[in-house]
Amino acid sequence: MIETLGAVALFIAFRDAGVEHNFAIWSSIFHSVSAFCTAGFGLYNNSFELFADNVPINLILSFLAIFGSLGFIVVTDFWNRLTRRTKVISYTTKIILLVTFVLISTGTIMIYFFEPSIQHFTEDTRWMVSFFQSMTALTTVGFNTVPLSGIVLPVLLVMVLLMYVGASPSGTGGGMKSTTFVALIAIMISRIRGKSSVTFLGKAIPLERMYVATSTFMLYASVIFIATFLLAVTESFSFEQILFETTSAIGTVGLSVVLHHPSVQRVNLF
Repeated sequence: MIETLGAVALFIAFRDAGVEHNFAIWSSIFHSVSAFCTAGFGLYNNSFELFADNVPINLILSFLAIFGSLGFIVVTDFWNRLTRRTKVISYTTKIILLVTFVLISTGTIMIYFFEPSIQHFTEDTRWMVSFFQSMTALTTVGFNTVPLSGIVLPVLLVMVLLMYVGASPSGTGGGMKSTTFVALIAIMISRIRGKSSVTFLGKAIPLERMYVATSTFMLYASVIFIATFLLAVTESFSFEQILFETTSAIGTVGLSVVLHHPSVQRVNLF
């Protein structure tokens, strides 16, 4: 249902943006499915850089990607609340929504203030571009509206963190998962405060959840370290480029700074 609504909305947006009618039909269907499933596949060689200042297309893609990355836990929870099967929103849903909002907002602010390549846009477009790049990294949808090859190191690191955390459990995105990130933060805060139990938002986190969180974190960190080391030995790209690529790969994000490297040949299809 969401992909169908997204395809209709994207068709209208593409048509209004001047995309040829027949191609707009297939493009809207393809990109709606790709966005909701956070696949990152696109029919344009430069992703959505041509539509960096197009508000409808940016908002529709963002809605699809965020809705898919939030997962069925959140959807089911809100549906049960609307149909009055439950009286309150669950603790897990509150965590997912809070972390998603905080991380996307933080990434947006960091990109807006620290990325010089977007300074030529108007202020409104700068905020939209910053939001889109933060959103696309966290949801692991893998689209981009600005070239990634020229982004500065601080913004690269922000995007690496967002890709590392990734989407939410039962969602369509990859990454370590937002609930795992929260569990790790809660463990750290509880240890600093010297508490015997681990809590977040006034709720105790089960020991099993903490085991899963720490195991997932170590697995992801180990794979990224090994992959980064092997690529550093075999490839000539910079450390930050390799780190970005490995994090994007393990989080199934699809974003790439190496794709835009001058040594990489690309074929223009459209």
